Amino acid sequence: MSRSATLPPTSVLVVDDHGIVREGVCVLLAKEKRLTVVGSASTGTEAIAAAARHRPDVIVMDLMLPDMNGIDAAQQILTLLPQTRIVVLSACHTLEHVHRAMRAGLMATSSRARWQPNWLMRCTRGSRKTVSERRHCAGFPGNYVGFRLPEEPAGAP
Repeated sequence: MSRSATLPPTSVLVVDDHGIVREGVCVLLAKEKRLTVVGSASTGTEAIAAAARHRPDVIVMDLMLPDMNGIDAAQQILTLLPQTRIVVLSACHTLEHVHRAMRAGLMATSSRARWQPNWLMRCTRGSRKTVSERRHCAGFPGNYVGFRLPEEPAGAP
């Protein structure tokens, strides 16, 4: 029996304020045998509550939510659940947002236009803190992980 056959599926929470995007991502992720979608949320407040309730392994987080931005919600979640791996999937994908997400401790970012379902699995295999375990994400053009960021934008904090 292979090692992957003995591991439980990775639990995923999907957070996006656009229902069609949220449901579409859930459907795509549900097709992956190694993933189980445990819930979804449309606001930062709902995301924090759902993360506390479901304790997912991975959260796919939009940046632009109606009540707070996704990075602030993610920081609150990481305070409660530091082992949770959070990746950004957003239409808002400027270098400033990428850098802010990485500095906040999120694992990776992807624009909606470039996202692929297997990218999630590849970018969440390792620890958020262990750079060498995340190198396999670099093969996705336009997607960023914490160890390989483009230059900081001028005036970045």
